[in-house]
Amino acid sequence: MAKHRRSAPPRRVALGLTIAKAASVGALLSVTTGAWMSASQTVEPRRPDLGRADAAVTEAERTMRLHRCSATGFGAAAQPAGAVVRTDAGRLRTVTFDEGWAVFTGERPGTLVAVCLDPPRASPTR
Repeated sequence: MAKHRRSAPPRRVALGLTIAKAASVGALLSVTTGAWMSASQTVEPRRPDLGRADAAVTEAERTMRLHRCSATGFGAAAQPAGAVVRTDAGRLRTVTFDEGWAVFTGERPGTLVAVCLDPPRASPTR
């Protein structure tokens, strides 16, 4: 009995299979790499458009940056020299730490927003 020798597939078929395999491996690598990269990147969440409330937050953030302020304090590492308070009329004011403390304890009207490393100075928020 004669042995049947399997013949090689036509060149076009072999080339097509090679291309299909390479495309599959490339697609798998692309999906895996894309998933890894998107998971490793920190995405800053978009803030919703809140109109006037958003403008007030932006004003508070700008004031806090300008005077090196923190809404949570600085611990024992630093002594605050100023504060940011919101008046009953809704205006932000930079004041001395003692004035901010009086607002915090209820001796003066308003709301304590943050304590600051910088002392108060003449600014648009004062």
